[in-house]
Amino acid sequence: MKQAIILELRGMIGGACESIKLLIQNIGHSVDLIIPKREDIYISKRMLKQFYGENVDQIFEFYLPFCLEGTKGGEIFDNDLMRRRYRLFQKHKKELYHFFDVKKYDHIHLNGLGLYPILTKKFPMTIHIRQVFDGNRVKKAIIDNYLLKAKGVVYIDSSTQEPFKNLNVNSLLISNPIDQTEINKIDKSMVMNSYGLDKEDVIFTIAGALSENKGQEFVIQAFNKFSEYPYKLLIAGTGSDADKRRCSELSKENSNILFLGQVSKDEMYKIYSITDYIIRAEAFFTIGRTVYEGLYSGTGLIIQGTEKELLNIKEYNKYKGKIYSYIPRDIQQFKQVLHMIQGKKIYHSRAVSNADNYSKKFNRYIDRVLK
Repeated sequence: MKQAIILELRGMIGGACESIKLLIQNIGHSVDLIIPKREDIYISKRMLKQFYGENVDQIFEFYLPFCLEGTKGGEIFDNDLMRRRYRLFQKHKKELYHFFDVKKYDHIHLNGLGLYPILTKKFPMTIHIRQVFDGNRVKKAIIDNYLLKAKGVVYIDSSTQEPFKNLNVNSLLISNPIDQTEINKIDKSMVMNSYGLDKEDVIFTIAGALSENKGQEFVIQAFNKFSEYPYKLLIAGTGSDADKRRCSELSKENSNILFLGQVSKDEMYKIYSITDYIIRAEAFFTIGRTVYEGLYSGTGLIIQGTEKELLNIKEYNKYKGKIYSYIPRDIQQFKQVLHMIQGKKIYHSRAVSNADNYSKKFNRYIDRVLK
C-alpha cells in the first residue's frame, strides 16, 4: 500500500507521538510523512526519520491547519496562532492537493482532529481523533461536515467518540498502541538505588509537561498536606520557567518530592519499573497515554473521574483492582485515596505490549474502508 501519514505537529517527538510511532514501526510497509511548515519548534527531517524508524520513506512539508495537541479539542480559532495556521493552510492548500494528485496515495491518514479541514472526498482519507472535542455547536457542525468526507474515523477511546457518536460515518474505536516490555529487562533495585530510594518507599509518579492543565501543582499541594509515611513523589517532565518556579517553590519544604525534569524514553521505562502508582490530575476526565503505560507496566493508577467514566478505560475490569478515582481537583478526595493506599506497594507482574495486535487491527480496518 502506498500510504501517507499527516502529523498535526512537527515537533512530535515525545509522549504525544508514541502511538503513531509504534503504528509506523509495526505497520508492515513503508509510509511517507507529511509535517507542518514553519513551526516555532523546529525538528529536522533527519531527526524525525531517526525517531520514527526505517518504515518512514520520505518526509514532506506543507502548510497544515490547526494543532489541537495540548488542548481539549474545542479551542479552534481561539488564539492568534490557530488563526494564523489556518490562514496559511487556506492560502496554500491547492499545493497540498496537487501533491496528492501527483503521488496517487492509496491511503492518507490524518493523525489528529485539528487536521479536519484537509478532508475531501477526492482522496482516500481517514482521520484519527485523539482529543476530546468540547467546542460549541457551530464548530461541531463544521467538523461534522468534514468528517462525513472521510473514508473512516478512528477514535482512541469512547470519550473522543462521544461528541460524534451519532455521525453516520465508518468508524473504529481502538485504544493507543502501548509497548512496555522493555521494562522486563530492567534491574529495579539498581534503579531504586540510583534515585536514592528505600525498598519500603511507595513510589508515586506524575509524568508530562509541567502545566496547569496537567495538575502538578494540585498534586504537590495534596502531598504537602498528606500525613508522613515512607513515600516518594516523582515528577517527570519540564515546562516554562514560571511553571518550574511555582512547582519548585511549592515543594521545597518536602524532601519526599523529587523533580526529575525532562527524561528520555529509556529513563521513563526505569521510572515505570519502580513506580507503584501513576497519577493523573487534569481538571476533567481524560485518558492520557500514561494511564495505559502505567497499567501495562504493572503499576496502580490514581485518576480523576466518576465510576461511569472509568469504564472508558480499556480492559477496565482486568485492572480495576489497581485503579483509584477522585473528583477532579478535589484535594480532600485525593488525600482520601492516598490514605486508602498508604503503605500498599504494587508488586508488578510482567510488562506487556499490544503494538503488534494494534497494527494488525488498524490495517484490517483501513483495508475494509478503502474497498
